[in-house]
Amino acid sequence: MSSTLEAPVSMTAIAGGTEDGITWATVNAPMFGAVNGYVKIPTGNVLAGLSYSEVQDRLDLDDLLGGARELTFGSDQWIGFDTLHSGDYWPEAPDHWRTDWSLDWTAELVADQTRALARKVAAARLARYVYVASSWRNPLQDSVVQTLRAHDVDCYDFKNPDGGTGFSWSQIDPNWQAWSAEEYVRLLDHPIAQAGYDSDFNAMERADAFVLVLPCGRSAHLELGWAVGKGKRTCILTRDGEEPELMAKMVDHIATSEQDLLAWLRVDTVDQPDGATR
Repeated sequence: MSSTLEAPVSMTAIAGGTEDGITWATVNAPMFGAVNGYVKIPTGNVLAGLSYSEVQDRLDLDDLLGGARELTFGSDQWIGFDTLHSGDYWPEAPDHWRTDWSLDWTAELVADQTRALARKVAAARLARYVYVASSWRNPLQDSVVQTLRAHDVDCYDFKNPDGGTGFSWSQIDPNWQAWSAEEYVRLLDHPIAQAGYDSDFNAMERADAFVLVLPCGRSAHLELGWAVGKGKRTCILTRDGEEPELMAKMVDHIATSEQDLLAWLRVDTVDQPDGATR
């Protein structure tokens, strides 16, 4: 045991170190010689300040910790897992604790899984699914979608949504620009309009990050405002020549290039296809 190893408050590390820049530690559990594992989320990491459930939602843990297992807080910036759940078995536990589906833990296995959790934290991206809000007339929207996908970032393309085609008012009426206000309000409930709304809004609810690609109009700004109100991560991608907007201060980041956007999303751009980033 080393007193120099860092651990959550009121806990003493029995093993630990750093993995991909993330501090990790294993500590004694209350009984049966069990050991729990913790990692420290550093200030500035995209997971910092999130609840453990939000952290878990952003990390793919299916291949760790014996499958479905909730993360827990150690203290302050530490998150981790304990190994005394139903189905967890330690050599010093009573025989009746063992089941056909038990996970047989050892201190070495806990350390191995804790290091793997540290690597997950180090590699965490800001978002698992990005909603790209923009205008049909903006060619930069297509470029952003292509760039995100070239870097393995799942995103929503309102022009080409999965299982359908993007909504346009001309699908309801080629003369839609001549509608009266009453016709517009009535046709908001048209089945085609409803399907387009449902497609976009379902993607909005799914997304954990929004990118507004300028220039764009009212609909995209309504979507961004909704995302800010819901506490989603938000970014505006601007460029030279765009008119300044004071209320853009409410978003988390204003990017001036696709490279800047990728950096905000914590995307590794090394060894990516030529031309994938502008």
